[in-house]
Amino acid sequence: LMVWIAVVAVTRYVSLGSLISAVTILILSPFFLGLSYFLPLLLMVGVIVWRHMENIERLKAGAESKAEW
Repeated sequence: LMVWIAVVAVTRYVSLGSLISAVTILILSPFFLGLSYFLPLLLMVGVIVWRHMENIERLKAGAESKAEW
């Protein structure tokens, strides 16, 4: 949650915050949860990235909408 808040606060892109948070959880999971959670988390992150492909394309093109405060 803290990673998501930080990314969204800096970039104002909610989708980018979601993607970076998911990858961060995957990277940190072996240290905090053990290796038994890595494969299920890898599958979940794969689904998250797959579901965000349109957002990734818009981010690349600079057309993704930003959060408004």
